[in-house]
Amino acid sequence: MNRKKVGAVALLILFATSALVIFYLLNTDPIGPNSNDETEIQPHEFNELNWWDVAYELDSSSAYLTVVGVLGNSYRNRVMESTRYYDAAEYMIDKFEDLEVEVSYWGEHDSVVAHQEGYGSDNRAIVFMAHLDTYPSVAGVNDNAGGVATVYQVASTLTQYRLPVDIYYCLTNGNMQWHDDQEKNRALWGSNEISARLVDEGVDVIAFFNLYHLLFYSEVQDEGRRLIAEHRSPDLYGYHNTTQLVDIFSQFMRRSGIDIVYPLVKMNNDNDQTPFWDAGFPGFSIYGGHNIDPDFPPSDIVTSPYYNHTQAQLAGKAVAATAVYIASQGNGENVKFKFESTLSPRKSGFLRTVLNIPQSLQVNCTANEASSIEITALAEDTIVFQETYDNETSFQFSIDEIPIGQFSIKVRNRDDNSTWVGVYIEYESDIDGDGILDADEFSWPDPTPPLDWDYDGLPDSEEKKAGTDIFVWDTDQDGIKDGIEVKYGMDPLLDDTKDDLDGDGIPNYREIELGSFPNNPDSDNDTIPDTWEYEFGTDLMSDDRNLDYDNDSLTNLEEYQYGSDPFRVDGDFDGISDVHEIELGTNPLSDDTDKDGINDRIEVIDGLNPLVPDRDVDFQLDGNDQNPRLNAILVIGILTLIPVGIGTFVFWRRLE
Repeated sequence: MNRKKVGAVALLILFATSALVIFYLLNTDPIGPNSNDETEIQPHEFNELNWWDVAYELDSSSAYLTVVGVLGNSYRNRVMESTRYYDAAEYMIDKFEDLEVEVSYWGEHDSVVAHQEGYGSDNRAIVFMAHLDTYPSVAGVNDNAGGVATVYQVASTLTQYRLPVDIYYCLTNGNMQWHDDQEKNRALWGSNEISARLVDEGVDVIAFFNLYHLLFYSEVQDEGRRLIAEHRSPDLYGYHNTTQLVDIFSQFMRRSGIDIVYPLVKMNNDNDQTPFWDAGFPGFSIYGGHNIDPDFPPSDIVTSPYYNHTQAQLAGKAVAATAVYIASQGNGENVKFKFESTLSPRKSGFLRTVLNIPQSLQVNCTANEASSIEITALAEDTIVFQETYDNETSFQFSIDEIPIGQFSIKVRNRDDNSTWVGVYIEYESDIDGDGILDADEFSWPDPTPPLDWDYDGLPDSEEKKAGTDIFVWDTDQDGIKDGIEVKYGMDPLLDDTKDDLDGDGIPNYREIELGSFPNNPDSDNDTIPDTWEYEFGTDLMSDDRNLDYDNDSLTNLEEYQYGSDPFRVDGDFDGISDVHEIELGTNPLSDDTDKDGINDRIEVIDGLNPLVPDRDVDFQLDGNDQNPRLNAILVIGILTLIPVGIGTFVFWRRLE
């Protein structure tokens, strides 16, 4: 093939390709954020979690880092009664007010206490505390800006919940003061005053958590003792008031993948937990377990390489999750616990909880087809069940007489492919150990307004019915809240923003923006359609039919009926008022009703008919007719007929 032919073929191919590309571009609908294409809905990852696990997974790092940074840099050395203490206290009051919880000073020594009210009908409460004051000689970063920041982190998490129990966030004062010169008996003014007030007000503290000097970390010390969970003896005070809370906290801490909590039985009389223990409240203290070398102490600054802020934040996540777990028990239901996850090849996941009464369990599981799942159940560290299930999409097993304490189910994917696994258990609980099941002992009314996690206007209880995502305010990602879509009959699972549900000519999304109803062509029921009100700018959501915005003696309804402008006395600027136009029968929105090229007002002045485009019926529009009153055709005809008539008459006379 010669060069000319090759070149011709190449040009032909290039031309054909260009033509196809142009044809495709011209015939492809653009896809935008408000297109009507079906949206691929991806469920939020929180749907696989228990409610208490969500508290652990919420990102609250900024809350912690902000507070520890400000206290550690701007409000150091916060000695009781000092200006710096009150500056720090006022700062924390402002921070709690940002979370929209009640906050004030408590007691003679002005501890800061924030109160998050629950919707339950009883007086149960959970308390988080950390001392805000410092020794006179220290900056107060490790002791105890880290603890205060952790309490605030917990508050920023739990205020996203609405719980049936009250929550108190307490920043105590007077912790670092002494009753004696020998510094053997700490004053604990703040915690004494707070615990006494809670007792006086009849508050039933079902759990408290004291957090202090959480930051110091040494790579050469025991990894398993990075945090100490100090509690009272279960032999003296019972499992439910002591070890149970530590067990729950420890199980949540293990979600991080590290095991750094060391339970310790100790009657420590020199910290804020003591007045709460003396009041009979169950709880424990969490503090750093690595010891600082007194000869080589680290610099007490926020950025110290010896301070591990991550372990403080993990503790905050775990106590927040513990609080949600405890608060959720009761109301006629057993505990329902689940583990759902897509496991990578050869990887494991865990369901971790705590049983507070001995019982048997039935475990229900689901998995993908062609999977190989190994299940191992452990009571504390003892294996109580182990089995492998191959190619089973649904399977169950039972475990008899599991003792109280930590209970875990390890789920291992033995396959070389990722697989989805779900493990589900239901068990009885007696959180306070009084012999009455939580399901029977604790109850609360439905909250008002109903729970709505994502604030989309659709209660959590209705999200499942609608098929929407409880954690996503706009499931179909069309820019309209799920609650609004359900309220007005739109589809919360499909982008229908450009549709016109009520057929009034206004797209759904525009109706939402305007505040009108996308399922009602007359949103305010004033007999004036939304379309007309939208076009002329009257109020779509107010019955304004009898108003007269332009004071032309025509109500808005009459303006609609006659087709005039409700905001202009002369809607078409033709010099004739709308009222007069209606009397004349002309169009109040057109300055040339008969489209003859002459303004209606001029026709009226000249004595022409503004409703007749050709007054003299000469087949010429009046605007193009030099004399619209005189029919030129008729004149020409007459002028033509006259000589013809005369000639005819003369002709006939001659014939006679």
